[in-house]
Amino acid sequence: MSDLGPNMRGMEANIKKRINALISIVKDIEKHQTQPTTAMLQLLFEQTPPKHKQPRLVEVKQDIKPDPFFATSLEAIELRKEKNTLQRDLKETKQQFEDLLFSKVRIVKSSFGKPKLQLDMTLEEYESLKEEIKNS
Repeated sequence: MSDLGPNMRGMEANIKKRINALISIVKDIEKHQTQPTTAMLQLLFEQTPPKHKQPRLVEVKQDIKPDPFFATSLEAIELRKEKNTLQRDLKETKQQFEDLLFSKVRIVKSSFGKPKLQLDMTLEEYESLKEEIKNS
């Protein structure tokens, strides 16, 4: 290689430093991100049930115990579903309450004393609402 002068040597040294820095960044990514991810995947695959093997000539009875990992995850899914339905019911109940509060209740100002709230509802509507709340 011919001598390119002091400027080119400095530039070459800078390029080598940058390349070494990139290599160390890639190694760090492999160490801290890729390996933990593969370890998590391996743990997940360890929990999967084994594949069916070739049938034997002699049948061996084994007590199949449910895997606690899958049992807890199924319970978590059921709890999540129940939570979602309860949240939806709560939102619907809140909406019904707000509709009732803003449409059936009004402020009545009296000439003496404090203003009062008045419920504009028939007796039948009140009784049906009371039954609906009791049954919920």
